[in-house]
Amino acid sequence: MEKINGYAKAEAEQFVEYMTAGKRAGKTLTALFAGYGKEHGRACGSVRNYYYRLLKTDSAAARGLLKDSELRAETVRPFTDDEKEEMLQKILLERGKGTSVRRAIANVCGGDEKKMLRYQNKFRNMLKKQPDEVRAAA
Repeated sequence: MEKINGYAKAEAEQFVEYMTAGKRAGKTLTALFAGYGKEHGRACGSVRNYYYRLLKTDSAAARGLLKDSELRAETVRPFTDDEKEEMLQKILLERGKGTSVRRAIANVCGGDEKKMLRYQNKFRNMLKKQPDEVRAAA
């Protein structure tokens, strides 16, 4: 049986059709991952991982599946040192006013949901992996 990144070819084809139809219907990726996982007995996180791994695979089989699907993933845009420092200062200033981390990030990002998620992920990562840098900025 031919497999494409761990899914049988038939399931991989079904997965791409499901995701393509869902995106065209305006559903979010999160909702699609959860829906597909529930329907097929897979964890939402493993469906998400499969999606991104499939998009990054350079095999002929994967390219063939994705040819007419319009599925894509945005490239990760790393923080510059200046952007990281500015983000950290703004969040910490808001936190100093007594707001929660989420509210501070929302205030800093002006309601831009993609930016809020990006800042939240970066801030949490820095708290965990670069606590000295966060303390120094505070």
